[in-house]
Amino acid sequence: DWMSRNLDRRVEVCTPILDRQIQRLLREVFAIQWSDNVKARDLADQADNPHLKPAPGQCPVRSQTALYDYYEEQSEKEKNEKEK
Repeated sequence: DWMSRNLDRRVEVCTPILDRQIQRLLREVFAIQWSDNVKARDLADQADNPHLKPAPGQCPVRSQTALYDYYEEQSEKEKNEKEK
């Protein structure tokens, strides 16, 4: 984020992503992040920012765990393709 506390000690870079494969990867990663209903927080006006909760009947999704599983699956796919 573009807060001064972040800009004083590091560099933020914005660039268009032109590669279709990288665009697809980023969309998948963002979709996983946005599906978090365990550790994610609702940015509320009162700044209490409560954790999101799964809706009734909805499976709990913790994005860090889901991303780990996603990358593990991608790694296995790449490994299997190399073995062919």
